[in-house]
Amino acid sequence: MTNRFAGAMLVVVLAAGCSSERALPSSVGDTPATLQSPGAAALPATRTKLLYIARYFYDDVQVYDSASLTLVGDITGFTNPQGVAIDSRRNLYVVNQGKGNVLVFHRNAKSPFETLSDPDGIPFQVVVRSDGTVYVSNEYNFSLGNGNVAEYAPGSTSPTGEITDPNFNLVEDVGLDSKNNLYVTYDNPHVVGKVNEYPPGSARGKTLPFSLGGAGGIAFDRADDIVICDTTAPAVKVFAQGSSTPKYEFGTGETDPWDVALTARATRAFVTNPFTGNTYEYELPSGRKLHTITNPSGTAGIAVEQ
Repeated sequence: MTNRFAGAMLVVVLAAGCSSERALPSSVGDTPATLQSPGAAALPATRTKLLYIARYFYDDVQVYDSASLTLVGDITGFTNPQGVAIDSRRNLYVVNQGKGNVLVFHRNAKSPFETLSDPDGIPFQVVVRSDGTVYVSNEYNFSLGNGNVAEYAPGSTSPTGEITDPNFNLVEDVGLDSKNNLYVTYDNPHVVGKVNEYPPGSARGKTLPFSLGGAGGIAFDRADDIVICDTTAPAVKVFAQGSSTPKYEFGTGETDPWDVALTARATRAFVTNPFTGNTYEYELPSGRKLHTITNPSGTAGIAVEQ
């Protein structure tokens, strides 16, 4: 396995004793994915806000009702799914890392309607701007070694731009605030977690004034506070714009907070932990743990409908 997530997961398995609307493409990938509903459960209604959790080792994305945390579906047919994201039309984007692409699904669809190719890196996370521009983080880059971010103009299924930085080592997550500023989380060559911010449409950014033990998933609350996983603290830290110290932290003491997603009002946060496999729901801003969604090790990206 080539990336830090997969390598770390292999260690866990051994230690545990385990022996805008985009155009329809002509091809949707090597393996058609399917949506399976557990038992006799009906497909969720439009008013239900869905929660998606990628399971790297199980080649699926589980679908939950984000209010009741009831499992309502399971999308299968991936190869090592990693990051997940939702656009303004509630289309689902899944980083299909084992095949080096991103699969795009209509809500409740049984198969993807579009495949984004990623020929020059190992795709890790994905985010979609309000105009349909897609950003995919490549943890590593095949030609240069260090990571980058691939940009896809609206309607394009191949990269149309690239964001690089000499300080990028491992590039982790990509996120967008309410003004469509792009944020890239990464570990620099000294293995210090950092975040860069880029104005809309620009490949020239600035490094924010705080450091992390290890950079992980990123999200934003209603005030555009930066909510970011520090994978080695371990904690999820919340920074006001321009601040070098967190306003507050939550999820402290968990083994490895990996990715984070916030509900529409930012009153709840969901955090995945690939080592335990669990996903934790927290009340914000108190940081009180509300519920745990249990899974085997290997959970990865997470996204919730707004």
